[in-house]
Amino acid sequence: PAHLGLAVIYEKNGRYDAAIGSLRSALGVDPMQPEALLRLAVNLQRTGATEEAARMLRPLTGIPAWIGAIAVQELARLHAEAKNFEAAEAVLRAGLERFPREGAIYLQLATVLDRQGRAVAGREVMGQFLALPAAERGTSRLRYNRDPEDLWEAVRRQIADSTRNGLPLLAQALGQPAAPATAGNTGS
Repeated sequence: PAHLGLAVIYEKNGRYDAAIGSLRSALGVDPMQPEALLRLAVNLQRTGATEEAARMLRPLTGIPAWIGAIAVQELARLHAEAKNFEAAEAVLRAGLERFPREGAIYLQLATVLDRQGRAVAGREVMGQFLALPAAERGTSRLRYNRDPEDLWEAVRRQIADSTRNGLPLLAQALGQPAAPATAGNTGS
């Protein structure tokens, strides 16, 4: 969690290379951590490593959570930037099958269709998007961009646990009597 949290801070400050380093460290601990994989792919894309980013995004599009929805959007963006609109459309249509309430996918698909000269089809997709009740439109991008309070709480727990377990050992090594371990005792 600490590596992932640090990567989020780097990413929010535009330090994409530093974010990549922290994300690779996080994946060294847990190689299948979905959010770290997604964020690594996004940051690789930002630094121009689009082939590696695409390889990482493809399997993430199948994850049935906000991570999968963002992976769909980012993989489609890679295809569209390469002017491979057919591949972008295919990724987005498959994404809508999995995430039928994810508003950003509708908007991106309408844009891809328009860029292909298929404005009528794009308007139909926009109509589908507008037919969704506003309260039910997906917000995966907001989830990606928010401060991950659950992540910070995991870091706090990890630090508290290691402190609680390590203080008696430190006291012993220093030849000091160990303070009794309590939930609120940090030894200070």
